[in-house]
Amino acid sequence: MSSGFIRQPMGILGGTFDPIHHGHLRIAIEIYEQCHLAEVRFIPSALPPLRQSPLANADLRLAMVKTAVQNITGLTVDDREYCQTGTSYTLNTLQSLRRDYPETPLCFIIGMDAFINLPKWYQWQQLSELAHFIVIQRPNYVLPSSTPLKTLLARQVNTPQALVKQIAGLVFIANVPLCDISATRIRKHITAGKQLTGLLPNSVLDFIQTHQLYLQTNDRTIA
Repeated sequence: MSSGFIRQPMGILGGTFDPIHHGHLRIAIEIYEQCHLAEVRFIPSALPPLRQSPLANADLRLAMVKTAVQNITGLTVDDREYCQTGTSYTLNTLQSLRRDYPETPLCFIIGMDAFINLPKWYQWQQLSELAHFIVIQRPNYVLPSSTPLKTLLARQVNTPQALVKQIAGLVFIANVPLCDISATRIRKHITAGKQLTGLLPNSVLDFIQTHQLYLQTNDRTIA
């Protein structure tokens, strides 16, 4: 593993973004600034392995993310999972990024709730060979005293500056002001005809209305 200053780290934020909302954007902006990243790259998942298939298809979710991050400093979009076939495994995505950026510290941004369940992920032990973890603290989530993550947590650092010193393998737990917004809540609001002010960017709301998305949350064919 390389050491010393390499280059400014890149943040990676994956998800279905069904739809993307202010909660996603605030996390990305806070981490971008707090951890002094070169960028935070949104990577929409085409076919996630551990959750139901998204309601909006991959084309529309990718377009929504591009619409949401345009003109926001430090936020970009990467369509590599959209371009793949089959299930969107994080391992494959990080391997692809590592091939493209062999000397750049990659920082995989993940919520504490998902981090605790990391051992359920596909070949999860290999992920730390490819990237650091920036873990977002969540209310009411505490790391268990006995966990398969013990070895990984032994590499926890106290400052984001440490993430520059090698290209992968470290864990930084970040305290980020969280917005109490979820994509599920937004979809239910749309179905019920409720107002969405403050939940997602106006550009994304316009996109959803134009394409008539999420009018029926149980209709998997809506796109």
